[in-house]
Amino acid sequence: MLGKVRVSPTCLILLSVLSVLGVVLWTGVFNHGMSLATLAGQMSRQGSHHGHAVSKFVEHHLYDPQTRRELDIMNMSVLTFNQAFKNPCWWETSLEDNKCVMRRKDPRPMMRLARRHLEKYNRVLRCLPYFQIVGQAKSGTTDLFSKLLKHPHALPTLVKETQWVSNVRTYRFCSHLNTYVNYFQKGANRITREKRSKAIIGEATPSYLSVNRFWDILPGNEGCSEPCVTNADIIHHLNPKTKIIIILRNPTDRLYSYYFHVKRLRKEKAYKSEFHRLVIDEVAQYQDCVNTSTPRRCAYNYTLTSTGKKTDLRRGLYSIFVKDWMKVYPAQQILILRFEDYKNKVQEHLQQIFSFLDLMPLSQKKLRSIATTAIQNRRITSSRNIGDMWTSTRNILDRFYKPYNEQLSSLLRNERFHW
Repeated sequence: MLGKVRVSPTCLILLSVLSVLGVVLWTGVFNHGMSLATLAGQMSRQGSHHGHAVSKFVEHHLYDPQTRRELDIMNMSVLTFNQAFKNPCWWETSLEDNKCVMRRKDPRPMMRLARRHLEKYNRVLRCLPYFQIVGQAKSGTTDLFSKLLKHPHALPTLVKETQWVSNVRTYRFCSHLNTYVNYFQKGANRITREKRSKAIIGEATPSYLSVNRFWDILPGNEGCSEPCVTNADIIHHLNPKTKIIIILRNPTDRLYSYYFHVKRLRKEKAYKSEFHRLVIDEVAQYQDCVNTSTPRRCAYNYTLTSTGKKTDLRRGLYSIFVKDWMKVYPAQQILILRFEDYKNKVQEHLQQIFSFLDLMPLSQKKLRSIATTAIQNRRITSSRNIGDMWTSTRNILDRFYKPYNEQLSSLLRNERFHW
């Protein structure tokens, strides 16, 4: 006969906690349609520099069946736009509530106006961007966008960059296309109210060129060693006629400027020595990645810069990203500019861009008045006073980017992109 087993109170508490954790884990797996094998694989890959798994388990909502259907843009029915408008717009007879907590400016005031119009006329105009400035960060995108909006037929937008395609749509309750469309309701309301059939709406999200958050677990990329579906594919599927503008800067200079940008946002002091250390670390991490993976896979590897004080030098691998956009869009729908040229000849470039967007030509006087407006999002004086990066840092970056600059100049058939 077996004797009684005595269990200490501490053991009982531990067993109770483990039981509760087991129930919670199993419930999460069951509710979100994840197999235990998928869950185990995901958790085992966390923190890997060579994989692209979700860095935190809190992103489990991406496995929810409804969320995945909304994220599967490439299988969404193609939108039909109303030809009465130059901008890609359409009429809807209802508006759904949106639970997404906006990380950008709140569109709810614009949506209230849209609802009032819907109640009065039984329809409401909804729109997507006519053009996209997709990159690159710290290459004059803010200044360029602000000057484009001064054209009489370009409507001001609620926010310059929504980041929805590359980032926001992976947040909880933000995956539905309505989340994205709501950002452009300000322009849609004005087109309706002012009867502006020739007006256009634009977006300028520099991250679209190269940033694809959690690409490897999004629909269309399952089992792909490199992205099968990129931001270019998503935007093209939503509107195949989107005009794409890309402005590029010497990647070495761009990275230094981006470092100061991040430090300013974090309200931290910048140091040349810190930038040098970050460059050495990231170059080493990238080189370590390409020893076992393709350059394209490493260029899209978000885990390389998911934590810590990173500069994200991957964004300067222009040839890889531009090639992906050129695969999707015909040449007549892509305009690629050099930041250095734009900065020196703003008026000429504005004239070129307005023509590219098929906008009404402006007089030289009007163009000059737009071109001479204050530069937007310029580096603050205190950071400029720090001076240039160390010569040794510049040499490291120039060597790192050289083969990719050569590939870009060859791809574009323009030696001026070989910085």
